Amino acid sequence: MVKSTSRFILSEWQITVGGALVVLAPENIAFHEIAYDTRLIRDGVHSLFVALKGDLQDGNEFVQKAYDAGVRNFLVNKMLPSKIVDSVNMLVLDDPLEALQKIAAFHRSKSNACLVGITGSNGKTIVKEWLKIMLSQKFNVMASPKSFNSQLGVPLSVLRIEPQHEFAIIEAGISKQGEMKILEQIIRPDIAILTNIGAAHAEHFPDIQAKLDEKCSLFEHANTLICSSEQVVIASKMMSIKHLHPHLNLVTWGSHSTDNLRIIKQSDANGITVI
Repeated sequence: MVKSTSRFILSEWQITVGGALVVLAPENIAFHEIAYDTRLIRDGVHSLFVALKGDLQDGNEFVQKAYDAGVRNFLVNKMLPSKIVDSVNMLVLDDPLEALQKIAAFHRSKSNACLVGITGSNGKTIVKEWLKIMLSQKFNVMASPKSFNSQLGVPLSVLRIEPQHEFAIIEAGISKQGEMKILEQIIRPDIAILTNIGAAHAEHFPDIQAKLDEKCSLFEHANTLICSSEQVVIASKMMSIKHLHPHLNLVTWGSHSTDNLRIIKQSDANGITVI
């Protein structure tokens, strides 16, 4: 469940993603919460239930539970059961997740906030939280909740961006090839951060270079790229990106004299690192 102060209406979403819109509730009820798990529904009347199909479960099997919880807005891939269809609004299309991603991309395109996209094998969430704490001292900031960085988590995070937000910090995580291109189209970060590259979620990539290439898809339209110079494979890739995009502002941290942020001394004692 992800809550936003924005009010969404299915008829407006249809304009963006198409599909068959069926409005049968007494009124076209607006919603500000998006539910994908019926156990997390708190305000059913003002919620949209997205019926997602996973490897183990099909969201369509939980439509009745969502309805019983008060939900009257549904994003589904087939018509709802006849016993409840006369009192709900539903947007029916082939792939509810893809529709949610397209809606989020459109929502992002209307935002004036500076979008910060964070990816990497490890450290995405802690960097996001640090940035949120620091930036919030001067700016109105929205950050991805928890570790919402998946194909579902990213659109849910982006849909939380409000007009008053000056910065939006979004995590982007992948587990196989082809996923980051989808997330990049949703986030379109102005500033991109690569924390590191490692073995996490490497089972679907032939080698670490392929995994790095996939993660770097997030930087396609970024103005500024921030990364470490300590990993040779990253440093080499960043130089290649900089060559292809000469106007990209590349900011590095590390122990080299050429780094924008240079680590002069680092000491470790009693489980504490002092930089």
